[in-house]
Amino acid sequence: MTTKRCFLKEREEDKSKSYQASKIAHQLFQFIMNSELEGFLELWGHLITSYFSKLDDGMSSTVEYLDLSLKRLYLTQTIKNNKKDKSIQFLDSLGSELLGKKEWASWFSLPFSKQPSSDPTFKVYFSKSWEEKLNISVVNFLSTVFNGLEKPKMLNFNTERKARMIMLKEMESLKSEVLKLREKVESLNQELESHKSNKIQGRTPTHNKQLQQQQQQQQQPQQPQQQQQPSSSVETSPMTVNRSGVKTPKKMEPESKILVFTKQETIQASSPVQCIRFNPNFSALGCATEGGQVHTWHYEGTNRDTNTINGNVPVTALEWTRPEYGEKLLLGFNDGKVKLMNLNSQDGASINTNHKKVVQIRTPPSYSNLFAVASIIGDTFRSGALHIYDLVSLQVVANRIEPSLLNSISYNSPGTLLACGYQDGFIRLYDTRVSKFVQKWKAHRNGVAGIAFGPDQYSIYSVGIKEKIKTWSASQFGQNIKTYAYAGVWRTTTTADVAVDKDDRFFLTSGRENVGIVYHVDSVRPVQNLGNHTKPVVSIDWDPIHNIIATSSLDNSISLHYLKN
Repeated sequence: MTTKRCFLKEREEDKSKSYQASKIAHQLFQFIMNSELEGFLELWGHLITSYFSKLDDGMSSTVEYLDLSLKRLYLTQTIKNNKKDKSIQFLDSLGSELLGKKEWASWFSLPFSKQPSSDPTFKVYFSKSWEEKLNISVVNFLSTVFNGLEKPKMLNFNTERKARMIMLKEMESLKSEVLKLREKVESLNQELESHKSNKIQGRTPTHNKQLQQQQQQQQQPQQPQQQQQPSSSVETSPMTVNRSGVKTPKKMEPESKILVFTKQETIQASSPVQCIRFNPNFSALGCATEGGQVHTWHYEGTNRDTNTINGNVPVTALEWTRPEYGEKLLLGFNDGKVKLMNLNSQDGASINTNHKKVVQIRTPPSYSNLFAVASIIGDTFRSGALHIYDLVSLQVVANRIEPSLLNSISYNSPGTLLACGYQDGFIRLYDTRVSKFVQKWKAHRNGVAGIAFGPDQYSIYSVGIKEKIKTWSASQFGQNIKTYAYAGVWRTTTTADVAVDKDDRFFLTSGRENVGIVYHVDSVRPVQNLGNHTKPVVSIDWDPIHNIIATSSLDNSISLHYLKN
């Protein structure tokens, strides 16, 4: 019992709360609400010393932001709770540390301000919404940090045991496969010997058998044509000649390998369209243009609500935030800036990435307060950067710079992996749980133009800049599953969108022509072209809820293709 009591006592005193981010955040905010300065500083100092000090330099700005915000929250809470003595205690304890920092210069007057909640300097820090957003930021940041920690070996025991059992099963399966292949090789060797022995007679056993079948068919009376029963799903084409010289029927592609549309609609934008995206609810379509305008179309029944945001810098990337963050757009610009825009108020906050141009922005499909930005850096336009931002604080959480342009990024469905397609032809997989690249492989000779995860969380579609579309397995170290014929992207661009339907039967992309290109996963060549544009299609998207495919072009037009349900 003594051992148990000691264990329970140690668990209660555990500052790391078994690495449960929500519990640590709750304890932090409890200290702040109760004006317990010593407890707050001790716990926050423990986190900085034990965990934050070991992070990459790219995350130091986030730590500094949270440190500043939590201390300001503590000070404002003492004012809210009419604990002026606690405010003065805070400034006395940390005064020497904060005095030289200009962001704290005006805060020394807070305890003596008559109405600080109305003061423009302090007003935002007294709002409930700011406090809630800070709480979310702390929880998410702690989760990111703890997910990147290496687990103790004892905690990994069960995981490693399961992995070992899976490997043993795979080994048994592979052994069985080897035996089958050996039998097949022996059978083929026997057939080869048989062919060699019959070669003297000038014909093969297969040829003899086919001649016998032809003679039997000639001897049988022909049946009336109406008695033939063709397959319901497969038709036959004209006869083809095989290597033996015998004519055989060739099967046509099933009709199910094409998409059936009920109508097509065209929308005009104000200038050449750079990017289109459906929102996560699939109730609206956003469009970014070369002229700096952003158009959105909301659908409700048969009515369409149109909204336009005007600007003077070309918009090169567009992404919607998740519904829980409200009606907002993430916009990337030709000057390297990123803006979080509120559609209702048409105001927003800007982020300067200090880069030349934003290429793409993506948010995870699952709940997360992070978003990814792909951009170009350097005057030579030869290097690419991947930035991961916190949507609440708009602070950078992580960044990775590679000596190659980053053309396309895509999250998998859980948001745990981010696939990155580079100009050097490599696909690099970024694991959001550990904030680093965990895999890479050479995918295309002339660079990757577009990339997208399939409906499952491990299949990846990649589009080559000059040739081929390929599918890969992220769970099998970049194993190439299938290759599709492709002519390459439009000559003035190095990027291409990829969209996959929810059943993983069709996917579409853009290319050199004035159309969207549709592929069936079982057909190595395109099965359809979409759109009646007069200039190349540069962006596409797929709404699986309402069965709408959108294609946009440099001719200022957007085509909506309505699929038959």
